[in-house]
Amino acid sequence: MKSTLVIIPQYPVLMRYQEWWLHELCNHLSPLHVINPNVSSPQTHREIKQFSIVTPAVEYELRQIQHLHNLLETLPENTVLFFADISFPGLFVGYVPLIKKLRPDVKLVGFCHATSANYKDFWEPVRNVKHVLEQFVFDFFDVVFVSTEYHANKLCKHFSIDKTKIIITYGLPVHPLLFEFKTDNKTKKCKTVVITSRIDPQKIDMVEYDEITRICQKHGVEVVITQKVCSSWESYYNTIAKSSLLIMTGLEDTFGYPCLEATLLKTPILAPRRCCYPEILTDDCIFSTASEFEEKLEAVLEGRLTQVMCRLKDMYIEGSKNFWNTVRETIEKICER
Repeated sequence: MKSTLVIIPQYPVLMRYQEWWLHELCNHLSPLHVINPNVSSPQTHREIKQFSIVTPAVEYELRQIQHLHNLLETLPENTVLFFADISFPGLFVGYVPLIKKLRPDVKLVGFCHATSANYKDFWEPVRNVKHVLEQFVFDFFDVVFVSTEYHANKLCKHFSIDKTKIIITYGLPVHPLLFEFKTDNKTKKCKTVVITSRIDPQKIDMVEYDEITRICQKHGVEVVITQKVCSSWESYYNTIAKSSLLIMTGLEDTFGYPCLEATLLKTPILAPRRCCYPEILTDDCIFSTASEFEEKLEAVLEGRLTQVMCRLKDMYIEGSKNFWNTVRETIEKICER
């Protein structure tokens, strides 16, 4: 029997991928329902210093719960609820048991962006309690999607979760606008390096940032942080495309989204040897010390390191392991159980 999909999206912060994920989810997965309350004036990522913004996200999720509850008994058999974010803001933790009580036939799947196990996570001050709630939710879910082996291992280490429930979806969705930027290895690059990390302690280590800035200035290179200067997706992608280099700075990063974007825009990448970066990037992109970073920066500026070396590129382009195929195939398999 073919499955029926209901999508429960994230609060759409402007200039964060939550803004356009819903459109792509609907376009590729053709859901029967989308639990998407109207948002009068979503806030931009430039106004926040974390993954999302709390009060509007809480209000949005409360309305989602009410909307879903009104639909629940009318949903057909073989319905799959797809949660675009399992963890934040996390109010569904109290409603999930009722879903399974009222509709034990309904399957639950969702994407896990982060948990309290992440370094410098939003929930760090109440990590012990949030950990218990996350474990509770994982017990109810049939499938948990993540985007790297690094994240899958982190979940298995910190939670009692059956690893067969965890599906790695390489090749995350990208904004359709990205493909309008026709770049190649001959595209003229500016003498700038770009950092796309949001400005918070989890994503930018200020000591490391100061050292990177010092080295870049020594070589006459400007450091640009997109959160400070980009107010549209056009300007964001244009900034990456014209930069000589993308620098990843996360102290915690479970999927390295900008690495895929930079790869498709033919912009070289350098990242520290931590988080998911060694998994998704080749060794030429990884640095362990400031001196190694400087050596590789020089190689980029001198044209000796021009090849974009993101392991995700082939996975995305070949299609066999990309997000949409993996999600569709997984949903159909769990409905056959």
